[in-house]
Amino acid sequence: MPEFNLKLPASLQQFSSIFKKKEKKMIGVDIGSNSIKIVELERKKKEIALKNYAISKTESSLIETKNPGILSSFTGEILREIFEKAEIKERKINVALPSFTALTLLLKLETENEEELEQQIQLEAAKYVPVPLTEVVFDWQLVNEKDSIQSSFGHKKTDSSLRGQDLTQKGKKQTGKETRKVVLVAVMKEISQRYEEILGKSGFQINALEVDAFSLTRSLAPNNQESYIILDIGEKVSNLAGVYKGNLVLNKSIDVAGSRFSRVIARALNISQQRAEQMKIKQGINIKPESLRQQVMHPLLDTIAGEIEKMSSTMSSEFSTKFQAVILSGGTSRMMGFKEYLEQKLERKVLRGNPWSLVTYLPQIEKTLLSLSPNFGTAVGLAMLGLRE
Repeated sequence: MPEFNLKLPASLQQFSSIFKKKEKKMIGVDIGSNSIKIVELERKKKEIALKNYAISKTESSLIETKNPGILSSFTGEILREIFEKAEIKERKINVALPSFTALTLLLKLETENEEELEQQIQLEAAKYVPVPLTEVVFDWQLVNEKDSIQSSFGHKKTDSSLRGQDLTQKGKKQTGKETRKVVLVAVMKEISQRYEEILGKSGFQINALEVDAFSLTRSLAPNNQESYIILDIGEKVSNLAGVYKGNLVLNKSIDVAGSRFSRVIARALNISQQRAEQMKIKQGINIKPESLRQQVMHPLLDTIAGEIEKMSSTMSSEFSTKFQAVILSGGTSRMMGFKEYLEQKLERKVLRGNPWSLVTYLPQIEKTLLSLSPNFGTAVGLAMLGLRE
């Protein structure tokens, strides 16, 4: 799968995900509201091997509550401490940006060639991005519907090479106009600069920033022949990612997430948030009393199912395809009965995501890794960046 991410040049002007040479090792860092997940992968011939991993939860918010997407000032130091405890010496890292910090659009453009397409994308970006383009960093990927090979390319100001495509086709003229679908992603420059500033002070070098939905697509939906909807339930926000033939084409955040389930349980039963969190996972939709299930839990679950149905409808309209399955990610996806409830509600297959499926590791840690799968989708996808053939 081609890489699609923001690599931070000194000027912070453009997205670029061009790896001129294959990396031998890479570290993915997923910073959530109250947790950090780290994965270090190493390329060994044709295999990608797990070298190290770590997960750490914090009481303090790693992302400013009043400024969503902005890292807290102490986040870099906490990350440095985790690296030291895990004995990870490398400080060049790939880092995830939360999907809710990014504007993701699916555009349909009529063009005759790549040069004209690039000009149109620049014009469309100015239309849809609600702030001056000088205040954002943005990139795009070209959705190839003709076959399972994804095509995308970066700005010529940064690097004119095509990504995931035969370079001999670059700039080739086409006869007549053709409708092309393009995924456009824009992120406020303030957010990307904050990541570089906070993590840089603690000795880290950001090799690439990538919106987390693209990382999840790389690790959870590697089969580029089929279509999926990835449901990633975070602590504060849940994210839906529509994947078509290996291309992330739709991306939406909703506020029904892990902490909301915990809050309603804690309030209804007059218990602590911590106790509610435990009950949420272990009892899930079977939690007692029945009134709590019917009046609170089911409506929240139905809201999630409704958003999945909306995305399914959009995918059917845009790509004349139905998704094969929902892929679950995020800690709350382990909630008892949640998978089965969605399957019944959607009448569609629901799978538990396994980000380790393309990674080799010691057999004796398999049970532990699989139990941690819901938490590591983004970090694994980040660490794969630049390692895959």
